[in-house]
Amino acid sequence: EETEETEETEETEETEETEETEETEETEETEEKEQVEGEESAEEADTGEGEGEPEAELEPISFLTIKSNIQSSFELYNPIRLEFEHPVVAFDSSHVELSIQVDSLFELVPFRLETDSLNPRKFVLRPRWEPGARYKFRIDSAMVFNCYGLWNDTYEQQFTVKALDQYGNLEIVITGLEPGKEAFVELLDKSGKPFRKSLVKSNVARFQDLPPGEMYARLIVDENGDGVWTTGNYEEQRQPEEVFYYPGLFTIRAYTDHSESWNIRSKPVIEQKPLEITTNKPQERKRNPNLDRQNEQRQGQQSSPFSGMGSGRSESRGGSRGGGASMQTYGGTR
Repeated sequence: EETEETEETEETEETEETEETEETEETEETEEKEQVEGEESAEEADTGEGEGEPEAELEPISFLTIKSNIQSSFELYNPIRLEFEHPVVAFDSSHVELSIQVDSLFELVPFRLETDSLNPRKFVLRPRWEPGARYKFRIDSAMVFNCYGLWNDTYEQQFTVKALDQYGNLEIVITGLEPGKEAFVELLDKSGKPFRKSLVKSNVARFQDLPPGEMYARLIVDENGDGVWTTGNYEEQRQPEEVFYYPGLFTIRAYTDHSESWNIRSKPVIEQKPLEITTNKPQERKRNPNLDRQNEQRQGQQSSPFSGMGSGRSESRGGSRGGGASMQTYGGTR
């Protein structure tokens, strides 16, 4: 009996071991199969294959475009000008920063932000520049919104304002202006566009911190004192304000003071404006040899006292007066 019990126990243990081994093998096979299926799914996801359509890609975010006149070397007399692609409906200026570099740090500086009353896409930032200093201008993201709901991305620029020794000064002494008349002088670039203005005080117009180069000038008699040229008005019987052009040009050199005299009535007004900034330039007459030869011959015939002698031609210089006639023969006798 003990022998039979021992054999039964051994058979039971063997059976249990066999079942455990089979379960282990099945478990390993299942895990390997799941692993292989997972790798295949990952490969299909990477290659875009498999059942169903691939997920749609997210569209990139469109930001509000900002344009400015900031350059690495900035003019001392220029403000910062901002222009946006579309009209702006919200602008949180509290997150607009302008800072100046002091040693290795940047410190905030005050400024005045102005909106263009005629164009809601343009803004002007006016600080008090320190010559030769380095600045940083920054607008935080989502501080500006346009009419289409777009907002700005973070905008940051660093630049250096030019030093004083890179500019020149100009003083113009005016003569010919009627006493008591208000006037101002505008400096024009090579295209005739004004870029600086100065009031005439005690017959003198002064310009400081001018960039080196060539420039032109015009004087406007400001009859109404509004600081701009005013056109005429037919109903009010008012003539347009007088404009005088300096007939030459001014050449400004860096770190130099220039003084010039200008008699605004030294030349007729119609002859004052320099040809280089005249929009409608006079066209030169093309030379026609045949026409020139004919004109020379005609002038020679008219100037020669013997051109009509012996021709027998006569011309009546008048009708009958008092029953008589007056006759004249060219080149002959009367």
